[in-house]
Amino acid sequence: MPDMKTIKDLEAEVETYCRDMGWYEQEVPFAVAMALLHEEAAEAGRAWRDHGLADATYADHPEINPGGVACDVIVKPEGVGSEFADIFIRMLDDSTRYQLDLAGYLEPDPEIFVLDDEFLVNINTLHGLIAGVTTAVETCYESPAAAFAAILSFAAILSFLRQMCVRYGIDLMAEYERKMAYNRTREHRHGGRRF
Repeated sequence: MPDMKTIKDLEAEVETYCRDMGWYEQEVPFAVAMALLHEEAAEAGRAWRDHGLADATYADHPEINPGGVACDVIVKPEGVGSEFADIFIRMLDDSTRYQLDLAGYLEPDPEIFVLDDEFLVNINTLHGLIAGVTTAVETCYESPAAAFAAILSFAAILSFLRQMCVRYGIDLMAEYERKMAYNRTREHRHGGRRF
C-alpha cells in the first residue's frame, strides 16, 4: 500500500462516497454486509473463470490505462483486479460502518498465509475467512477477547487479499482508484439496489 493514503484516509474516502450514494440511508445488518462480501469474492472467482488474470476492461476498451484512471472515458472496470478492488472497498466501508478499526489490526506483512496453486481454492479460503468473521462477530459480545478475535479475523481477510494481489501481480491501490473513479459516475444507490 502506498504511503500517500493510509487505511484511515481510504476509509474516510469510501464512507463519504457511500453516504453520497445513499448507502447509509438504511441500516445494514452485519451478516448482510458479510453476505455482500461473499458476493464480491464469488465475482472474483467468476472473473478468473471468464478472463484468467487478464484485465478484461482493457481488452474491450483500449482507451483505458490498465491499473490507472488516466483516460478520456471511464467505463466499468472488469476482471479479477476490479473484483479485488470491490472486496477492498466493501471492507473499508464495513470497517467504518461497524467500527472494526481495520487499520489498527492489519498485519503489516502480507505473507502470513500459504496460498494454494489453484486460484479458486484461494477464493474458497477467502470465503472461509469471511464466514469466520461472521461467526466471530456473533460471539464477540461474550468477552473482550472474543471481540478482539472478531476484529483480528476481519483484518485477516484483507491480509489474505493483499497476499493474493502480490501472488497474482495485481496493484490493489491502482485497481481501487480505477474502481472508485468509475463508481463516482454511477447512479444513486447504483440504480436502486437494496444494499
